[in-house]
Amino acid sequence: LKANHVNTPRATRTLMVAAKSYGLDRLAQICHDILTNEKIDVRDANEASASTLVTDFAKMINDPDTADVRILISSENVTKIVYGHRYVLMRRSPILFGLIHSSVGGGLATVHIAGSYEGILRLILFVYTGMLTAEHNEQLMEDVEIARA
Repeated sequence: LKANHVNTPRATRTLMVAAKSYGLDRLAQICHDILTNEKIDVRDANEASASTLVTDFAKMINDPDTADVRILISSENVTKIVYGHRYVLMRRSPILFGLIHSSVGGGLATVHIAGSYEGILRLILFVYTGMLTAEHNEQLMEDVEIARA
């Protein structure tokens, strides 16, 4: 939506009702604040929204109910599964794009990757969120060094 489309009170009320019906509490609060002329700190609102988005994306990892990609990770004769989402994985990584694109048929796509389950899981976490904890950063560097060897 362009800004001039949501500047009217009617459009803002409509957006607020929709936000409430979809459980988007933060958006409903922003609409309420606009309608009541309360001061809104856009930076805080954007940071809160980004934080929630990152958290929600992280929760999508390994959710077989919503996944359309199954990643089989093999290491030392053990195979573990991570579930993911084609759109996210393909848009965020050209390598995953190639792997998933070559396995796309109907339904659940299956991708085979050799490596450390924990390492691949950290990589997927980064793909989904663009973030890693300091602990993950250190471990990811070790994973990269092991992969180069």
